Formats: sequence, C-alpha cells, structure tokens
Amino acid sequence: MLARVQRDRRFAGKIEVVTVNLDLLRNKQVAQRILLMSKANVTRNLMLVPNDAGDFLQAMGERPNATIPFSMVIGPDGTVLARKHGALSEDELVSFLAQRLR
Repeated sequence: MLARVQRDRRFAGKIEVVTVNLDLLRNKQVAQRILLMSKANVTRNLMLVPNDAGDFLQAMGERPNATIPFSMVIGPDGTVLARKHGALSEDELVSFLAQRLR
C-alpha cells in the first residue's frame, strides 16, 4: 500500500514514511521482512521494545495502552494532521493526502 501511494504522481517527493515497530524484539525480523515485501521507501524504521511502547504512545499524545496498529500523519512542521487507531486503508490515506497536498 505505501509503495503505491508513494508512486502516485500527486504525492511523489512530497511524503516520507517513518515506521515505528512496538512489537517484541524477537519479532523484529518479521517486521523488517514485511517492510521489504511492501517495497515502500521507508525513510526510517524505529524498533521499540514493549516497555518503551507506552512511553512512546504517551509522547504522541495517546494513552499508554492505546490500540495498535496506530497511524499518524505528521506535517513537515511536526504538527499531527491525522490519527487513526486500527489499520489504515490505502483509500483513507490517499483521500487524506489528496486533501492536504494540493
């Protein structure tokens, strides 16, 4: 999904993808394999251990026990433009970006 969105000419060169994995370290290879299979151009992939997950979520303005997956769209100035608990669909992401990146 991310790779298709990045290739969309409306968004090309206008978005960066940063992933944060809040899963157990033993699942690190699985997460990395999923990213490779997606063929997305990921700027940065952060791996946090579960003990850090609550702190990270709180720093993002969420409850420490918030549901995962959790997605955020952050503007170039650091402003949170959108948040979503649960899986983010391609249609949702494209719709949001199309509204913001005119």
